[in-house]
Amino acid sequence: MGMPVGIATLVVVTILGFALGGADRSAAASTGGGGGGGGDAAFPDASEQEILDEVPASLSVSCKRASRAVRTSGENGVGGRRTEAVVRCTPRGDGADRAFFTLLANRDRLESAFDDVADAAGVEDTGEDCADVNLAQHDYTTEDNVDGRVACYRDGGESYLVWSLPEFRILGSVQRDDRNDGDLYDFWAEAVDRTPPESDGGGSDLTAAEQELLTHVPDSFSDTCEGVEPAESEEVAVLECTPGEGADIVDYTQFVSAGSMDITYMRILRFLGIDPGSGPGCAVGPPSDDIYTVDDVDAGRLACFSDDDDGAARLAWTHDDTFILSEAFLGDGDHSTLYSWWTDDSGPL
Repeated sequence: MGMPVGIATLVVVTILGFALGGADRSAAASTGGGGGGGGDAAFPDASEQEILDEVPASLSVSCKRASRAVRTSGENGVGGRRTEAVVRCTPRGDGADRAFFTLLANRDRLESAFDDVADAAGVEDTGEDCADVNLAQHDYTTEDNVDGRVACYRDGGESYLVWSLPEFRILGSVQRDDRNDGDLYDFWAEAVDRTPPESDGGGSDLTAAEQELLTHVPDSFSDTCEGVEPAESEEVAVLECTPGEGADIVDYTQFVSAGSMDITYMRILRFLGIDPGSGPGCAVGPPSDDIYTVDDVDAGRLACFSDDDDGAARLAWTHDDTFILSEAFLGDGDHSTLYSWWTDDSGPL
């Protein structure tokens, strides 16, 4: 058959917390002592005022003392003996759900706290920029000539960005309860008035629809994805990615509805001559089609087949919740390897 990948153009630390998000999300602001910046003193005390003097004006009106659990946590460089004070703020609008600012005793402790967070999240300095990718750490400069370090990453279904202000011994962090890290970065860059980076990574080349589709791609290879022009009016966005292990290429296509996605998938089955529900199952081998489940709940359909021309192993699957149709390709024809990759690291998320 010789179908190329994209047949029918198939398709797409806890920082805040530093354990902060989880610890403080449901807790009211506390006046309990511990970890500096607190006790029974009225808010703000002297240390908290040092923080508020440097918090972006758009956030400062919403700030209050962080809960005792946060101030005394001592996890990932936040709270405990290292912390002079911790302030929590509630951003307005859709950019971020929470913001935290931590005052450290000196620059060495600030740098150590930042490094602890980056190390725990597995964020390395690769030369990439948070303006372009969702896993990076690098220097930044603001229009007011404030310099520091910033790290961005995801943890599960949440997005995080943490940055240092060495001149003021402050560590800031913002979080979203979803994977829209692009919106989180834009919120931060505007709040601190960051000087635009000179770099122009791959993420900035994607359209808004492709960026949204990218949030459903596993972090392990999302930085390899490139946008592809949709071939049908029902297709919102298409990405082609190169995982590197387990699959050579995987395409993700976002459809406007579950119905349009299912119609395209069934066309593929007809083209391949696979009857719905036929075959031994892709865990055994091709050709097969069946419903697959996630946590014992029907999640979509999965088909496996071999390319008649070159013997390559292929998978196509739908995802009912996101309206995303995907196809993966492995040139050596090893269906077992491709299927194992699909079960472990394929998405969409």
